[in-house]
Amino acid sequence: QPLSAEQVKVLNRLLDGGERGFEHGISASQYQAVAKVSKATATRHLADLLEKGCLRRLPGSGRSTRYAINAPASSIALPARTSSQDTTTP
Repeated sequence: QPLSAEQVKVLNRLLDGGERGFEHGISASQYQAVAKVSKATATRHLADLLEKGCLRRLPGSGRSTRYAINAPASSIALPARTSSQDTTTP
């Protein structure tokens, strides 16, 4: 089942980061405000995004539960290695 328009909107906000985004994840109540949906729909959408692997649950529970983009390690930009860090020998 494809993502809803509201889910896409929230994922885009999470990916944007910065002032308009959610650098420390998003809560169900914040999802509700951004997507303009009911609390029950926000909770359902978040559960669906978790199940699809789009989001991951951050530490915390209850009202403090927050969710963040579930980026695979391969998509995270790492600093380039310098030749002095190279441990291989010729």
